[in-house]
Amino acid sequence: LKPDVFYDIAEKLNNTKLERDKVVGDMLSSVSGLLKEHGIVHEIKGRSKSIYSIYKKLEKGRKFSDIYDLLALRVLVETEQECYTVLGIIHSKYRPIPKRFKDYIAMPKTNMYQSLHTTVFGIDGYLFEIQIRTYEMDKVAELGIASHWSYKEHSDAKKQMQNAMEQKLQFFRTIMELKKEENSDEEFVRQVTEDVFKDTIYVFTPKGDVIELPMGSTPIDFAYRVHSDVGDKMVGAIVNNSIVPFDYELKDNDIIKINTNKNSTGPNKEWINMAKTTQAKNKIKSFFNKMDKEEYLKKGEEALKEELRKRKIAFSEFLTDDNISIILSDIKMNNLEEMYKNIGINIIYNENKTKEDIIIDKTSNNEVDLPQVKTDIIVSGIDEVKINIASCCKPVPGDDIVGYITKGYGITIHQAICPNIINLEERLIDVRWNSVVEKKYPTNVLIHAESNKSVLLDVISKTSNTDVTVVSINTLSSTDEFLFDLTISVPNIDALKKFMDDVRLIKEVTDVERIIK
Repeated sequence: LKPDVFYDIAEKLNNTKLERDKVVGDMLSSVSGLLKEHGIVHEIKGRSKSIYSIYKKLEKGRKFSDIYDLLALRVLVETEQECYTVLGIIHSKYRPIPKRFKDYIAMPKTNMYQSLHTTVFGIDGYLFEIQIRTYEMDKVAELGIASHWSYKEHSDAKKQMQNAMEQKLQFFRTIMELKKEENSDEEFVRQVTEDVFKDTIYVFTPKGDVIELPMGSTPIDFAYRVHSDVGDKMVGAIVNNSIVPFDYELKDNDIIKINTNKNSTGPNKEWINMAKTTQAKNKIKSFFNKMDKEEYLKKGEEALKEELRKRKIAFSEFLTDDNISIILSDIKMNNLEEMYKNIGINIIYNENKTKEDIIIDKTSNNEVDLPQVKTDIIVSGIDEVKINIASCCKPVPGDDIVGYITKGYGITIHQAICPNIINLEERLIDVRWNSVVEKKYPTNVLIHAESNKSVLLDVISKTSNTDVTVVSINTLSSTDEFLFDLTISVPNIDALKKFMDDVRLIKEVTDVERIIK
């Protein structure tokens, strides 16, 4: 389907699949012979990476020069000790690449994956990734953790079983903590994918306890992984005996100490952007939700008392048992706390309207019925999403457009030049018109005229035998000219431009412009 990409990768490989397979076969024979010389009973497999597999890695943003497993071997042995012996034997003949060695045996991934990974300069200077693992480890890697609940019996079988069970319990504990967040099934799957099945790092507490975190985690993630109270009361972080900022990116084998203060007022909202794990983000949000609730209740009760005071009504006389029952039934709420909370939310919302709130207010204008746009606009990377046309700038097919992600309102489509979103850097998403759009879309034009004599009649006449429809007209006046605000419905930008050009030809018309409200 993508021949250009195929041939580009093939050219970079500089040899055919057959030639790469031959190199793998030669390297496999060489390593196998080396291990036999040292009396290591083993099984060995090899493969050269397919062009499609290389393409999938490049699609994820990897550079071709950063793909080290174009050629690969896997060595299987009986015991963990033999894994390290094999590693030493291979390194004695083939020079390893620095920083390309990973020991997932001593520090398994959360999903129980175990193996030694090394990249070496092999035959004729070709790079080979070599994985070394036991048969038991290979079973887990190939079939998953559920395939491997028991180990073979031998002298320290009990200890191995305990260690394996502890690792599995840690894995399921992490998943159960994420499930407690009360999110949708889709959100839960996303969280598990991000926080559990991701490239991981292993860091340590000052006492030597190992904490596993996703790559890119910060001291904030570490603190909340230890305990919610540690995160909420954190005032500083020390990594490897040096003070670091809260957005410091932790690395493998870092030793982290979290300084706490029982008098701390709690986390900072900026921490949500610094944290990497969903768990930490949710705990910070939970802290502020609790704080906000108390503020809403206080504000709501104070506002009600103030309003009653203005009307010279005693608070105790107003909120009698009978009145409370009537009020709650009328406003469809369960108790006074819920009523106070809703009053408080509305007060604080109106006091602290954000740029997003203002945009939503403008785009929620229902003066004109806007068409359903699900099939007319394509949102990059998303199939099912609610799409709204912004009432402030009313884009039509052919306009350059951009999507603005709102909370609870789906995606609102604006003209790319709309002043309401032009200075925003976040929450914007690429969108485009479909190649075929059958509906007509409303937009606004402002007509400047020297008089109002027959101008409207002439304007309406310009729509005859066209796809343009006049939806509404609002006549404005000023000291030196007449203004007509027209809402018209058009199939595309070309039809709009032709209509505006035709209107400009009317004798009394001095200017026609498209407006954004």
